[in-house]
Amino acid sequence: MTDAPRNFFFAILDVFTSEWRDKAVMARVHAERRARVAPMRNDPSRAKFVELILRGDTWPDADIAFNVNPAATFVCEHLRPVEQGLRAQGILMRLGAPLQLRAGCQVNADSLVRAFHLAGPVAYRELPFKDRSLLDPDIAVIECESCNSFIQVVHRDSAKPDTPWFPR
Repeated sequence: MTDAPRNFFFAILDVFTSEWRDKAVMARVHAERRARVAPMRNDPSRAKFVELILRGDTWPDADIAFNVNPAATFVCEHLRPVEQGLRAQGILMRLGAPLQLRAGCQVNADSLVRAFHLAGPVAYRELPFKDRSLLDPDIAVIECESCNSFIQVVHRDSAKPDTPWFPR
């Protein structure tokens, strides 16, 4: 006698069980997100993060606190005017390692140089970045070579149609 019908039954049962388990996990995740954003809904400075978090974007409390505090700075003094310009334009930034930020925008290099009089150790660069694969997207940074500080931005080849430009 063969165990094929029995194994088939357990395979089907496993599919339904794992699907149920996945739905339960996702329900819990969505409930946790809703609970986390509930106090943010009534805070105008944090309200913009509600939809981002509910759609699944990861926004740690430290990143949110940085974005809502107009006096907060994270990069070196040479890049601070650019950081403040990003903030003034409403571009959300994420904290990286010390002296490193990530901004969700693409850069018009000529406008950047004109608007912020970039010179000396500060420059905009588009770099190949092949960390794990030759298919990894290239990166773009506004960097200060003397302080090892930088703001990573979206490379023009990786930008989506709705990726904002900086500076406007």
